[in-house]
This record gives sequence, structure tokens and C-alpha cells, in this order.
Amino acid sequence: MKFKKHPVTGDPLSLKDVIKLNFHKNSDGEYMCPVLNKVFTEHTHIVAVKPTGNVYCWEVRRLCLQTPVQAISCDGSTDEHRQGSCAGIDIAC
Repeated sequence: MKFKKHPVTGDPLSLKDVIKLNFHKNSDGEYMCPVLNKVFTEHTHIVAVKPTGNVYCWEVRRLCLQTPVQAISCDGSTDEHRQGSCAGIDIAC
């Protein structure tokens, strides 16, 4: 955290605001979705579960049908059209 500011908004940022992401790799060493077994490309829309940092394909949110949660876009703003659900866990892209 060199500058200690949010890269988009410029707001103050602390280490507790940063989430460590956990990517799954296949046997070839490529990053992939552990649920759908799809290899991530530069065009794959990915999401992360906030408490754990686990990373999945955006399509996985359709498989979770329990409690709706609000997705957070990459710039930190909420997106009303992209609501996911995964047992009450925040999803961030």
C-alpha cells in the first residue's frame, strides 16, 4: 500500500479494507473457476466472496439461490442490476 488511497475514488484506504484473493489453478497452472471448471481469460467476468476471498466465474452466482446480496463493482459503487446471491455473503468483482 504505497499511497494509502483508493485507486479510483482517492478516499483514504487502510490495510483492513484490502481483501486477499484466493485463485484456484488447474493442473496446467491456469487460473480457473473451481465450481464450473472454466479457465479464466482476459474477458472472463469474475467475482470474489468478500469474507473468504475465493474467486469464481460470474455465472456461479446463478447457482446460489438462497439470500440475495448486492454486488459491488470494481470501482466500489453498488450496481442494482447485478444482484447475486450466495447465502448472505457479499460478492465483489
